[in-house]
Amino acid sequence: MSRSKKKVPIFGYCSDSDKVGKQQANRKFRLCIKTRLRKNFDLEMPLLREITSVWDMPKDGKHFWAGAKPKDLRK
Repeated sequence: MSRSKKKVPIFGYCSDSDKVGKQQANRKFRLCIKTRLRKNFDLEMPLLREITSVWDMPKDGKHFWAGAKPKDLRK
């Protein structure tokens, strides 16, 4: 792994990962589907965006850093 590096200089604004937020969103989504199926089988399935919002995620987005040095691209 000593030679691994990022190929594209795109970095997140915060140091947090979106993993926890995605897990919580998918759990909420699956719970909503289960409750809707218990009540009525002929319902349309909701979209993930109808239940959760991308604004609720821990990371504030990503940006392209054109002036990134090779040291910044190392993993």
